[in-house]
Amino acid sequence: MAKPTTQTFEIPETLTVSETARTLRLSRTSIDRLINSGKLRVYKIGKRHVLVNAEDVRSFFSQPSNFRVID
Repeated sequence: MAKPTTQTFEIPETLTVSETARTLRLSRTSIDRLINSGKLRVYKIGKRHVLVNAEDVRSFFSQPSNFRVID
C-alpha cells in the first residue's frame, strides 16, 4: 500500500491596502502611489479585493533607495 504524502506550504501574511496604510502610518493615496509605481506588489483577487504581502512591505523598507532618513 502506498504511503500517503502530505504537502505543506506556508500561506503568506497579507494585508489590505487600508491595513497597509494604517500599519505604515501613510495615507491610502500614498500606498496607491507605491502600488501604481511598481514599488509595492499587490495580489488582486477578483475585481475588488487587493492584498499586499506583508513580507513585500518589510522588504520595501530594507531597500535604502525607497526612502530617505532625515536627521
